[in-house]
This record gives sequence, C-alpha cells and structure tokens, in this order.
Amino acid sequence: MRKIPITAAAAFLFSLTVLGQFNTGGFYFSGATHAKVGFENRVGEFGNAENSICFGLTPQAGYFIKNRLAVGGAILMDYERITGEFGYSQYSIVLGPNVRYYLPRDTEMQVFLYGFGGYGFVPDHNLFKIMVGPGINFFLTERVAFEAELLYAYAREWSTISTGFHNVHDVTAMVGISLFFPTFSFETFRREAVE
Repeated sequence: MRKIPITAAAAFLFSLTVLGQFNTGGFYFSGATHAKVGFENRVGEFGNAENSICFGLTPQAGYFIKNRLAVGGAILMDYERITGEFGYSQYSIVLGPNVRYYLPRDTEMQVFLYGFGGYGFVPDHNLFKIMVGPGINFFLTERVAFEAELLYAYAREWSTISTGFHNVHDVTAMVGISLFFPTFSFETFRREAVE
C-alpha cells in the first residue's frame, strides 16, 4: 500500500521542469568522480611516450553572473597510473577557475559548455592544466541534477629538480551530482539568521 504514494512522489519529482536554475545570482555546487585515458609525451627526462590511466574527484562551485553563464572554481584530485617501460603511479592536485554556459533548453536535460584552467602539483613537478568540452545535467528535482561531462584536457608538467617536462593530452569523463540554488542570496540568508 505504501508503494503507491512513494511511486507517485518519485514520478512527481522526475516530472518537474527546470525553472530559473540558471538565472543571475544563482549558485551551483557539484561533486564528480572522473576517469580518463591519455597519451603522455615526455621530453628532456626519458624522451619516450607513454599512456596513462587516471581516476579522481572534482568538487566544483559556480555563481551565475548572467543568465545561463556561471563562473567559479574547481579542484581536481587525481590518482594516475603511467604505463610503459618506466611505469609508475602518482597523485596530483590542481586548483583553478572554471566557467559554464548553459544552452537554452526547456527540458529536464540541460546541455552546457565547460572550461577550466588551473595550476597544480605532482611529485617533483609543477603543472598547468586546461580542460574544455560539453556537459549535461539531468534534473532529478528542481535543484538536484545528475551530471556528466566529456572533456579534452591538456597539461604541461615541468620538473622541480631537473630541466625535464611532460606534455599530457587526454580525454576525461566525469559523472556526479549537482545542487542548484537559483534563489539563494547572502542578504536573505543573513536576515533569516537574525530573525
């Protein structure tokens, strides 16, 4: 008997349309896991090319400065396995700004373009990384969405102990959950806290 109300509530949540999530002044927060495969070209250290496999976490946040256009920041935390003759594993962290632009659509499935650029560290190396590509949010409720992104990434790593550097090209697939706060306001939050 309880299955009917639960099923009806779930159907209602899935049937909500997306209204105002991307308006000026709104916020989004996203937590995503990602995996990537790539090609790494090493110059100056070993002079060889190797493949890599990586898994990681990417928390993101953004503020809508205009309707459908958000700017914010992200942290990329990776565990990477380099294959080849000198195979090894390493951890990395990259911090930097990001930008999203949502294409105009009136459905629960919202497509966006994503860009990220950041500076970070791996053992004995510094790195600069950029990522660009499309993403999609499928809204489960008005404020909660499943997220997926497919991004091209380029990174340049340079050694802190020698003159060697690496150029890394890869394709990264991300999946996660996003939370949207279209009417969130710090002023409103402060007034409610005082009252």
